[in-house]
Amino acid sequence: MQCMMNRKLIFSVFVFLFVATVAHASPAKTLSLPAYQDSLRKVGNKLFSKKQLADKDRAALNRQYADLLEEAMNAPDAYEFNFDSLPFMARLRAEDNRFRIFNWNIVKEDGTYGYFGFIQVKDEKKNTTKIYKLQNKSAEIRGAENAILTPEKWYGALYYKIIETSWKKKKYYTLLGWDGNNNVSWKKIIDVLYFRQDGTPQFGDPIFEKGKRNQHRIIFEYKAEMTMTLRWDTERNMIIYDFLQPEFDGMRNPPPQFLVSSMSYDGYRFRKGKWEYVEDVDARNKRDKKDSRYNRPNG
Repeated sequence: MQCMMNRKLIFSVFVFLFVATVAHASPAKTLSLPAYQDSLRKVGNKLFSKKQLADKDRAALNRQYADLLEEAMNAPDAYEFNFDSLPFMARLRAEDNRFRIFNWNIVKEDGTYGYFGFIQVKDEKKNTTKIYKLQNKSAEIRGAENAILTPEKWYGALYYKIIETSWKKKKYYTLLGWDGNNNVSWKKIIDVLYFRQDGTPQFGDPIFEKGKRNQHRIIFEYKAEMTMTLRWDTERNMIIYDFLQPEFDGMRNPPPQFLVSSMSYDGYRFRKGKWEYVEDVDARNKRDKKDSRYNRPNG
């Protein structure tokens, strides 16, 4: 009899402790995707405002924005949610729907830019997604045109186009991007993203022909405030870009801040796993109307 009473007592204590633990546990905070989007828009309106902010204040807002976006991307069904009421960041989805990129920049007090983003990758078989945070290490990268990079060591840019190609069962996602660099020179970038066998994303591959050697990415640096075309031409199936020349006649090996558009165009065409250089492309009447949008990002 005493044994049964002891068992009842122990069971009662166990139930009490379990109920007390559940009652005092903090419930997980969950928001709907539209609610996340509303919160992101509120933070984004402050973060991307043209109002002068100290770097530390804008950095704090940026951390809040990035954390909120990452939380939203981990929500159920987030992969199909477009976040289309957030005009201050790029939202690019691969044509095959394998991944998408969220990408934005902020302006610092010295006129330079910080670049941020995420790659959200979908696993169709498991119906799950994985998120990779892009960490800009441009200032630390030496020989950037020939470097193999990762999301943790990323050459920061604001992307505006994904071009999908493949060769011998290897798929490439070529990225066109803009980099505000500094007050005297800007950059445009052709990079390439692909996925390793373990599914992790990697940037850079020696598939860009330039002279007698191949490069992992192409970086154009030119005079700030100048509009340089770098776009995908669907009719010609080519990447087309402005050929850069010295701003003044007679200049030899000028620094980037003296390189401007020559109003002539070169390009790259994908063939047998390589982007082959094509000289003197007739594309003068096909300038992309959206191109200048990425030369002067909001901020």
